[in-house]
Amino acid sequence: MAADLSHLFSLGYFQKVVPRRLIAQVLEETGRESKRIRLMPAAEVVYLTMFMAINRDPNLGEVVGVFNDSMKKLGARGQNRPGPNPAGISQARGRLGFEPLRLIADKVLRPLASQDFGEAFYGGMRLWSIDESFFDTPDEAKNAEYFGYEITPEGRGAFPQVRVMSLVETLTRTVTAAELGPLETEAKTLVGALLGRNLLTATDLLVSDWNRADKGLWSKIMSNGAGVVLGGESDLNIEVLERLSDGSFIALNYDLLDREGAPGRVRLIGFGAQSPGPAGGGGKTVFQKGALVTSLLNHKLCPADELMALYREKKTIDDLFGEFKNAPKGASTVLRSKTPELIYQELWGLLLVHFALRELAFGGP
Repeated sequence: MAADLSHLFSLGYFQKVVPRRLIAQVLEETGRESKRIRLMPAAEVVYLTMFMAINRDPNLGEVVGVFNDSMKKLGARGQNRPGPNPAGISQARGRLGFEPLRLIADKVLRPLASQDFGEAFYGGMRLWSIDESFFDTPDEAKNAEYFGYEITPEGRGAFPQVRVMSLVETLTRTVTAAELGPLETEAKTLVGALLGRNLLTATDLLVSDWNRADKGLWSKIMSNGAGVVLGGESDLNIEVLERLSDGSFIALNYDLLDREGAPGRVRLIGFGAQSPGPAGGGGKTVFQKGALVTSLLNHKLCPADELMALYREKKTIDDLFGEFKNAPKGASTVLRSKTPELIYQELWGLLLVHFALRELAFGGP
């Protein structure tokens, strides 16, 4: 973290963001509720996972001690009831697994900007971006085999890495959905899983890059009614129909098909030095870096310069999880868990804490 964030939070606040009744419901749905009295019941493990995400001190014993004291202060644990020792934490986390944390995140994560936040919207549509982040995991055999290392011309990375793809409300930098996978999982695969959940509707505008997903997915999103502004290099099979007064073009894009399978009408912006050619010419056209294609066809309501500004704005979500990766002095920037399942559990806990951080910044629960 750029600064130690743990002082901003308490278990009481976490319980407002993630109510105990919600945890109980998910544990029942997944069959992970504790069947007998334990030092660390499953519901407490959920909060402990979040607590560890915000308390990055490498001494797990101290973190667990603070957690135990907090539980007693909240009246969630009897004063004379002992808490688990660090050795028992791994067993408790293993019993819980990651699926309950994922389902809790699906129910908790949501956009935070109200209509009062004008910059969160464009033309009445909520602005969205996609973030790709990578987290280092402990250099354990199971993590190495499952997640893999980054390979560069300089050699192999120091730690196995997990890839996290997030759907982000652009203004608030709030993650509302995510997909996780090993390093070798292609970005397009995770984006396909993320956006294939039909999370975006006609009231949403996604600003992203071409290389975030295949063209079939972009067609599906547009046919669902959501707006898109896409940038980056690509070869487009287009037929230019009309040049507009703002310098953009209306075109038929044979790579983005509508509901009936016909070429979709799109608007092309900022081709730079290369002209798309004569109207009706058709054929492959190189879509240069910095150029945009959008489903927003009305150049008077959505001028080209405004859409270019939206595309530049999405870059501000880079390093979305920087406050967790830049740990305070003495704390590790590497995730704690030594197995892939617990890495996923830890990351879902971190995503819940990240949401709590963003919600705190925008007025609290």
